[in-house]
Amino acid sequence: DFIPKHAYRQFINVVNKWNCDVVIGSYMRRIDDGSWYVPQEIKKICEDNDGKNLAGEYPVVIKNPSLWNRLYRREFLEKNNIRFLNENHGEDVIFNLDVIRCAEKVYTTDSVCYYYSKRENKRDSVSTSWSEKNTLSHIRAISTYMLYFDGIGDVYSEAIYLRTEITYLMNGIRTVEDRTERNNLYECIMRELKKYIGNKKYEDFISNLLGVDLETAVLVPFDVYLMYKQLNWQQKAAAPSNNAAGQQLQNNKEVVLQQFAKGQIGFKYILKYIKAWIKFKIFH
Repeated sequence: DFIPKHAYRQFINVVNKWNCDVVIGSYMRRIDDGSWYVPQEIKKICEDNDGKNLAGEYPVVIKNPSLWNRLYRREFLEKNNIRFLNENHGEDVIFNLDVIRCAEKVYTTDSVCYYYSKRENKRDSVSTSWSEKNTLSHIRAISTYMLYFDGIGDVYSEAIYLRTEITYLMNGIRTVEDRTERNNLYECIMRELKKYIGNKKYEDFISNLLGVDLETAVLVPFDVYLMYKQLNWQQKAAAPSNNAAGQQLQNNKEVVLQQFAKGQIGFKYILKYIKAWIKFKIFH
């Protein structure tokens, strides 16, 4: 990585113009063929919000939580006692959420203030390796802000936060080779997501993100979750007509009963299925 010569001068120009606590700068990223580009997300943040105070705009941080393209006023950090969590992964997200929550003025510049290059061998990078230690650290970090946005009435930010972190974590643990570690990480994620069971604003949303009903996802190991997800995809791809829906549900019923008989799923899942079956019979 490297910082262009003009970066700090440009940051200070923004500080002097707006007397702000934080400046967010644009950056360039290098892709596999060696060429550089400005990611669309940071371009949108910096260009669309030029001259706008982004204090309290949590999605800005959720979509771009990096530290290295920002300048922070030291006095502001000290006054609000903003510090890093004692974690080695995901701590930048939480730091910046604390910052944007406490800041009075946050402004941007579309001037490129950083050049970010990922290592070709991602296993050598702390930020991209999916070791059990790093991933558990990330889960602990992000859990500190789960349901925070909902608590302040910001449902949109809560949804963006869930979408970003669930997608990131679920894609990541697929790459963990050790089955025991993989299941352990999945269990830790589901333990946090249990907080949303029964919450009508988010439960269906999370289920759609997972591709499996949340109440089911929290009960099964990762490999079984993947099978259920694949089955759901196949059923959606088949797109049965209304006339065939009853037969499809009947087939699903047989599958569920067989899984229950073999001890693959529990009584709670059976009760949920019976409710769905009764609802189908009533309305069809």
